[in-house]
Amino acid sequence: MSENNDKHGLAINILKFQYFNFEFFNCQEIVLYETIIVLGGISFAKKEEFYHSTQTLAGKTGIKVHSINKILRKFKDLGIIDYQIKGMPQVKHLRILWDNILEMLPEIYQFDKVEEYFGGSTQPLIDFYKQLAENNEKISENNEEKNIIKNNTEEYEKKIKKEIEENAIAEDEENAVIFFLEELKAIFRNRIEQYNRDNEDYKDYVSLTIKNSVIKKMYWTLKFKEKTDIKNAFLAFSDDMLYMRVKPKLDALSYFLKEEKGEFPVIDTYKLHFIINYSTK
Repeated sequence: MSENNDKHGLAINILKFQYFNFEFFNCQEIVLYETIIVLGGISFAKKEEFYHSTQTLAGKTGIKVHSINKILRKFKDLGIIDYQIKGMPQVKHLRILWDNILEMLPEIYQFDKVEEYFGGSTQPLIDFYKQLAENNEKISENNEEKNIIKNNTEEYEKKIKKEIEENAIAEDEENAVIFFLEELKAIFRNRIEQYNRDNEDYKDYVSLTIKNSVIKKMYWTLKFKEKTDIKNAFLAFSDDMLYMRVKPKLDALSYFLKEEKGEFPVIDTYKLHFIINYSTK
C-alpha cells in the first residue's frame, strides 16, 4: 500500500461547501474559513486564541501565502477573527470571534438552499458547530459509550438518574450550572428590552425563578445538550412567552427543561425554531 503523502489533510464536505454564500466568500476564502474554524474549534468553549504561521495555513490549504494574508485581513475587517503577530519567529495568534460568526451565519450560508441541498434539514450545519468545543477523539469516545448504554433506554435513564440521586452535585458543578442559568436570565432580560423597543405595550422586567429543582434539571439537561443549543432555543422560547404564543403552566425554566424518556421536546422544538426564524433574519 502506498503511503498517503497528501499534506492537505483538511477535506471540505461538498454538500456544506455548496451551502456557502458565494457572494460573501469566494472558494479560497471558504477553504481558509473552514480550516480556521476546524483548527480553532478547541477555542470554542473558552474563547482562547491559538496560533499558526501563514506558511502553516498555506500548507494545510494549498493557498498561496500572499493570498492567505489578504484573506485574513478581510476576515479581521468582517469581525470573524482578530489576530496579533507575536513571538520569534513571528506568527499570527488568532482569536475566533464566535459570537460575531453566529450572527453572520445567514450571510455566510445560503439558508434559502436548505431544501435543495439538505432536504429541508439544517442538521449538518448544527452538527458541525456543535462539535467545535471538543476534539474528535473525545466526541467519538463519548458517542460510543452513550450508544452502548442507549441500546437499553430504560437502563440508560436509570443509570444516570441514580448517579445524580446518590451523588450530590459537587459545589463547583452546581455553581457552574447556576452561572449558566444566570446567562439564560440575561437572555430573557435582553428579549424583554427588545420587545419594548418593538412594541407599544411595555412589559416590566420579571426575573426568572431558579429553584433547586431547576438546577438539578439543568444539570441533567447539560449531559445531553450543548450550551449554545440551549441558549439559542431559550432565546426563541423567551420571545414566544413575551408574545403570548406559549403560556407555560409551570414556571418558565421548569417547562423549558421538560424531559420525556431521555428527550427534551421543548428545547428541541425551539432549537429548530431558532434556526428557521432567527438565523435567516
